Amino acid sequence: MTALLRSTFATTLCLGLIALTGCATDAPEQAVRPQPLMPYTEDSPSAEESPAVDPREEGESEDLLAEIADADYASWATAPGYESLRPAAGPHGDQVQIFLDPKAENALETGADEWPIDAMIVKDVYRDGELEDIAAMKKTSQGWYWGEWTADGETVVEGLEAEPCQGCHSAGTDSTMAVDLR
Repeated sequence: MTALLRSTFATTLCLGLIALTGCATDAPEQAVRPQPLMPYTEDSPSAEESPAVDPREEGESEDLLAEIADADYASWATAPGYESLRPAAGPHGDQVQIFLDPKAENALETGADEWPIDAMIVKDVYRDGELEDIAAMKKTSQGWYWGEWTADGETVVEGLEAEPCQGCHSAGTDSTMAVDLR
């Protein structure tokens, strides 16, 4: 067994050296001269001219589950009619409870025409009395950022323009179904 390992090691070492040094050739070497660098002539925007980029615009994950958990969403106000578990109408379990962050709560109380940027709505989804999923939506400058996770925190869906969230919710007022601003 030791002889086999030595032979394999020697073969690997030889192949590696050949790859690094190349094959020998009788042709004379020709010097390669680097090409001069050409200056870039197009104007590029300065840092002051470039707007800040919201990572959500680039499709990056917002980690909405961590955000709502850190904010202790279950301590937020409940949506009218959802002060306790209520029968679900739609694809989310058989019972739900809906929570509004302070921005969403204020928009509802003041009769806003649309949800403000950064407003969040969270729905706890129950099946047979057990928490099955957590669904959340957060208003961004690009539209709603959607997320749904199992009770164990596994991602079901998350992102801007997430389907089937966006497809169903587009029928609602400013993409909300159970909580209407008007």
